[in-house]
Amino acid sequence: MRREDPAREAVPVSRDENGRCRLHGGLSTGPKTAEGIERIRRAVTKHGNYSGRAKAERAEYRELVRACREILAGLSCNGSVT
Repeated sequence: MRREDPAREAVPVSRDENGRCRLHGGLSTGPKTAEGIERIRRAVTKHGNYSGRAKAERAEYRELVRACREILAGLSCNGSVT
């Protein structure tokens, strides 16, 4: 393939090992190896709010709050249990 630029001589476009143009080669096709996929997975984790561990922790806190509310609902103003 040749550049069609009248200001330059027609010279071959330099390509990398993927056969893409060095300057206008397009987007990445992504990692192919297991190590590359894992590295990308760790790199794009922004906060971890949806990880299994975080979800389990939130569920545990909700259950604790629910139990505390039940206990508090059973108390009267003078501290005796109704």
